[in-house]
Parts: sequence; structure tokens; C-alpha cells
Amino acid sequence: MNPLNKIGIQCNNIENAVAFYEKALGMQVVERFPIKYEQDYVYLQSGESIIELMPNTSETRAQIHHLSFSSSNIRKDADRLTKNKVTTTKEPFAVGVANIKLAFFLDPSGTNIQLYERQQPNIKPKSDTK
Repeated sequence: MNPLNKIGIQCNNIENAVAFYEKALGMQVVERFPIKYEQDYVYLQSGESIIELMPNTSETRAQIHHLSFSSSNIRKDADRLTKNKVTTTKEPFAVGVANIKLAFFLDPSGTNIQLYERQQPNIKPKSDTK
């Protein structure tokens, strides 16, 4: 199996979502696919991670619980999001294990956005050594 390619998020308004992910989270649009009679599909990138914003075309849909963005200073990043009028659902807090701190916000379509700070390096999967 190859690494995760991208995460698709259905949005009620693509342009509002693009503005949020660019301005609030510092992501960059890397590709845009105009679709006749629909809103565009848009790929945004942060580091090696890609999300795909796509139009919400149904009344019922599966939902993503949250997208998690790494932070080296969760308080500073949370303050910046708050200043940009991003809806806060949970202020930064210590989880109580593994030196992890979290904070939660909402994107314009209501998707949970998590800020994740960990004082030690992220755990990486073991590579196969045959």
C-alpha cells in the first residue's frame, strides 16, 4: 500500500473554504479543476499533505471528524486563528499524555480543525528491513 494521497472535504462554498485554508491555515492552492455547472474542485497543500475541496452535492454524507495540523507553538497559532475570526470550539489544552496539546476550530463548512503540538518527535512507522 502506498502512502495516503489526499483527504477530500465536501464544502458548501468552495471559495469560502479556499480563503479559510489559505489565510487561516497557510495552505497553498496547487491545482484547480473547473467543473461545468458546479463549483470548482481545489487541491491545497501544506508540506507533503494535500486536501481536496469538493462541492457538497448531497444532503447526507459521511463526515470527517477532524483535520489535524502540526504546531510548534499552539498558543501562538490559536491566537492567530482567533484574530482571523475563525470559530474556536476548544481552546488549547494539555491532553495529559505524551506531552500533547490540542486545540479545535471550525472551517467555514463546519469541519473540525485540530491544532496538534507535541514536544517530542512524531512517532514514525517502522520500515520493513528484510
